[in-house]
Parts: sequence; C-alpha cells; structure tokens
Amino acid sequence: MKILQFIFSLLTIALLTSTSFAQSDLEKQYTVLGITVEGNQSGSAETIISQSGLFRGQKISLPSDDLRRAMSRLWQQNIFDDVSIDVEKISPQTDGTDGLFLVIRVKELQRLDTIIYEGNSELSREDFEKTVRFYKNDFVRPWEVSEAARRIKELYAKEGYQYANVQTRTEPSADGTGRAKLIFTVTEGTEIVVRSIDFVGNSKLDDGDLRGAMDETIEKRWWKIFSSGNFDAKKYEEDKQKVIAYYRSEGFRDAAIIKDSLWVTNGEDLNIQITVYEGNQYYLRHINIVGNEVFTEEEIRRNLGFRKGDLYNSEKFELNLKGPTPDFIDVGSLYYDRGYMVNIQKDESIVSSDSLDITIHIKEGERHYFRNIDIAGNTKTKDFVIRRELFTRPGEPFSRAAIIRSLRQLAQLNYFNQERLIPDVKPVQDATQFDVTYKIEERSSDTF
Repeated sequence: MKILQFIFSLLTIALLTSTSFAQSDLEKQYTVLGITVEGNQSGSAETIISQSGLFRGQKISLPSDDLRRAMSRLWQQNIFDDVSIDVEKISPQTDGTDGLFLVIRVKELQRLDTIIYEGNSELSREDFEKTVRFYKNDFVRPWEVSEAARRIKELYAKEGYQYANVQTRTEPSADGTGRAKLIFTVTEGTEIVVRSIDFVGNSKLDDGDLRGAMDETIEKRWWKIFSSGNFDAKKYEEDKQKVIAYYRSEGFRDAAIIKDSLWVTNGEDLNIQITVYEGNQYYLRHINIVGNEVFTEEEIRRNLGFRKGDLYNSEKFELNLKGPTPDFIDVGSLYYDRGYMVNIQKDESIVSSDSLDITIHIKEGERHYFRNIDIAGNTKTKDFVIRRELFTRPGEPFSRAAIIRSLRQLAQLNYFNQERLIPDVKPVQDATQFDVTYKIEERSSDTF
C-alpha cells in the first residue's frame, strides 16, 4: 500500500507540473522560495524539511528528481503513513526567473498507547511480552505488527497449536491524545499432538529404532507419561536429520529421506509418515594412509579409532579424522597440538555391495611456533599473574591443546568473565609463526 501511495504521489507531481507548464517550461530551473509542512503532529516542520533534504534557495526543475528523492528520504524515516510533495504556487521574480513554493503533506503513523491481547487462554500476556517488544509512544509500524503476530503464532506452534490464528487492529485510545490501542485477537484452535510416526522403505532398521533417533518429535501414548506429544515444525526438521545420522552411524552411507507426509485426524491427532531410502550397509575393508612422515601409521590409526571390518560410520570417521573430538584424540589434533597445520582429505572407493576402501591423504607442511603471547583487557590483574597460568610460551611449537588448557586455567581463577575469555590467534604473514592475544574481561570484586 505504501509503495502504491508513493507512486501515486509521484504521478500527482508529474501531472500537476505537466498541465501547468509548456514543454519549454519543463526544462526551466526554479528557485525554491518557501517550504511548508501540513499534517505533522509530533514532528516539527523544521525537522521534516531537514529530513527531506529540500531547502530555500535550491534550484530545481519540474518534474524534479529532487522532489522524488525528498519523498524517498521521508519514507525512509519509517514514521509516516503517507507522504506527498506538491507545488503550491509559482511566483515570477524581479530578475525574470520563476520561483515556487512547496508544501510537504504527511500523515504520521499512530503512536502506541497500550497493547491488548484477546482470546488467549493457553498462553499468557507475559509469554507474549517475551517476544513482542513494543513500548508506549512507539510508532505503530504495520510491518512490525505483522512480525509480532508471526512470532505469537510461532509460540503457539511450539506448544502444539499449529492452527492458531492471530489478527491485529488498532483503535483510538480513550484519553484523547490521538494514540492508538494495538489489539491482538488470538484464535488458538485445537492442540495438535503427535499420535503416530511410521516409516516406509525401511527393512534393515525397524521403526522403533528410527523413532528413537528423534529427540523432540515423539508420539503421545498413554504409557509415555513424560511425553507431551507437542509438534514443533523446526524441531521436526532437525529430527529428520537425526534419523539420517542414525542410519550413517549404522553404516548406511547413502541413506536419505525421500518424502514425508503429515495429516490430522479427529481434529487433533497428527500422523507422520516418513519414506526412507536405506541403501547398502557398508563395512571397512582397507584403510590406506598416504603422505605421513611425522607420525607413524600406527599412531594415526590409533587416533582414527577404526579398523578393518568395522561398520562405516561416516560422520564419526570424519570427526575422528579431522576433529576436534571432545577429548582431542583425533588425527587432526595429533598434528595441531605439535605445531603442524595439516591438510587431511579422504577418498572412498566402493569395492563390493557391502565393503569400501578409504585412502587418507595427509599434507603435513612445516612446523609452526608461537611468536608473541599477549594479554588484553586486564586493568586490575597484573600480567605476570595471568602469564603464570598459561601453557603457551613464545618459541614453543604451536598447540591448540595448550591454548585450550590456558583458557581453562584462566577460568578457574574466577577473576574473569568466562564467556568473554577469547583467544585471538593470528598467523604471522610469510612465516611459520602465530601470535596469540588472550582477551579478557575482569569481574567486579567489590562487595557491599
């Protein structure tokens, strides 16, 4: 609607000027002799003129790009419901030139007095206020109101009310100030619960195992006393990926979800059917390692954690190969903690319907070292107090584990905000060195 109003205003300017002047006049330059503002309530005329970019003495032609740009600037303030700029009068000047007077007509958006919620029983006003953030005297912008309604619907969806509807309207406030009451009318509908989850296309893994892989989308059954059966569309999408991850952990590297169907029965029971493609289940035949010189095959295989005949869990294999694993015993950490910025890639080759070979390519590169170890953000704690807790030393081989141990040690001092303990690790250009700066934020030690 605003775009249409904007276009209509521009056309109005063009029509007014085209009917008032001959073709030769359209190319003339006019001097702005005066600018007035109509329709403003809370904003001053001087402010609106300044925001438009127009000024007395300005040279413009008609139709004018200057007027179009001025209207665009006013729309960009996001405080008007309507804007137009019209030529109010043409006035010949003593020097033979023509001047003109402009009028800026605006209609301000309403300002907020209060918010009213109607029709809600399952969710409270406090629930809404956590996501709907309006304040008294705010401009009531239609796009922000629509976004607030969408967020309220999301809140209901998380509680299982997938078909909740939210309508909005404004009414003048009773205090005569011209402010508006913003009213959200909620139609909650029926709570939808997940009643059944079925799988099609699975022959090697049963439905119960696949359902168990889903963390948030759970059937509502009488014996599942801790399951609400609520359906959340976003978490359902995440759960589908967890089903695939479970397949991969069981060696089904090609598993995929082909389609899924959702329908409601009895007005409240949600039924889900997921069609899967399982593919073949693969085992490891050979693991070949190429390019290693710093570490032996035995050391690499020990950190990899896979042997001939194991089920091929592709996600776990990738994690153990490049890391970081929670205990940092992956192959990547083996190199990173001794100063090597290693590049590790793998190739998979299917050799039969249930076996594959993997070749691991390792490019070890040069060894890297710590150069400068700096501290930033401390105002009370002396540098030496912090440095004695660090496991990183200038000149020593670079180690990711040493940086992590240093952060843990600093956190245990309880002097610093743990969420703000950030290591800034920067490679030195054209060198095999790294500079590390520990950025900290000290906690207040004052007591009352």
